[in-house]
Amino acid sequence: VAPPIATIAIRGVVYWLSVGREIPLQVAPGSLREVSREFALAGLGQYLNNIVMILEIIVLGWFANEVELGYFAFAFQLAMQANAVIAGQLGAVLQPIFGRLQVDAGRQIAAFLRSSRLLAAFAVPIAVTQAAVAVPLFDVVFGSKWQPSIGAFIALSAAQGFMFAGAPAVALLKAQGRFRAYLLWQAAQLAASLLLFPVFLLYGADAIAGVAAFAGIPVPEGATLPLAIGCASALVWS
Repeated sequence: VAPPIATIAIRGVVYWLSVGREIPLQVAPGSLREVSREFALAGLGQYLNNIVMILEIIVLGWFANEVELGYFAFAFQLAMQANAVIAGQLGAVLQPIFGRLQVDAGRQIAAFLRSSRLLAAFAVPIAVTQAAVAVPLFDVVFGSKWQPSIGAFIALSAAQGFMFAGAPAVALLKAQGRFRAYLLWQAAQLAASLLLFPVFLLYGADAIAGVAAFAGIPVPEGATLPLAIGCASALVWS
């Protein structure tokens, strides 16, 4: 907890020293309530987003043993790589760009659509390719040890195609100051996940495993629950 807070404090001091003579930085009592309200909405929305991003592992930990959880965590880390590099970095860049266009709604929306198309042109093929080559990729690179991770990796790769679209959307909402909408979105997705994940694990795991085996996806021992929650995640993100 301490290092990120210390980093923010240092950045605040540097900012204060850099622009203090050019921009009035005194506290404006009249704006404290509005700023505090917006910060609370934005901060709570971001905390909920952090939970949503790792909720599969949290929920699976209640239903699966350590081995099954390890198989899923391995698939999760592999499937998320492209999203973390592309969408995560792009989202941080897009927000200030959208913010600069705040006074021109038409240009702002046009920029959002262009960035979404550009991101989709790279992200969706990556997600589809990950899912398509999963079986031979795991055979060649990881051998039999990580076979139970294949099904979850395929499901999570499919989910990535939808997750990529979230980066420009989040950046646009924040740039527009629509923190309440962002909070409601994250709360709704969290609620849907908390409902569907246990249902898939308790009642749908065997059926999903049967369909996957019929499609030629290996479902060895330890793969059933990771595959089930991977499919539930793909459904929620879509």
